[in-house]
Amino acid sequence: MSRAERSATTWPIWTATAGSGVVALAGFLPWASSGRTARSSFALVRLADRLDLVAAGWQQRLLVFWALVPLLAAVGLLAAALGRQLQALVAAGLASALGVIAVALVVRTPLPLRPGVYVALVGSLIGLGGITSRVVGIIGLKVRRST
Repeated sequence: MSRAERSATTWPIWTATAGSGVVALAGFLPWASSGRTARSSFALVRLADRLDLVAAGWQQRLLVFWALVPLLAAVGLLAAALGRQLQALVAAGLASALGVIAVALVVRTPLPLRPGVYVALVGSLIGLGGITSRVVGIIGLKVRRST
């Protein structure tokens, strides 16, 4: 594999993991305000759980998965550093997808939005863009090899 081919296969991985890292860090920024208090995504999750605003089932699982986003981002980064592309893409993809879901849920609330929501959305889009680029690259390689 040439240096250009290797670069074409690795930059999407690093882009995806960087995007998921941004999502993880954005989780600690203020996402919304309630009263005079700015709340991070994790504080909003705790508050929603404490006020029983979350129904049992998939919504409860979503809260647990959101708490795992920093771990997923770290696993993606470690996997990318070790050259484990598939594992890096899966971890970064989960973190980025959860970021989009979390942003969509917070935007639907009547709470005033804070910068963390926008940072998480940008990070999610960067992460999903890197994943999409890598998947398109894989599909393109298979098509070229078969012709």
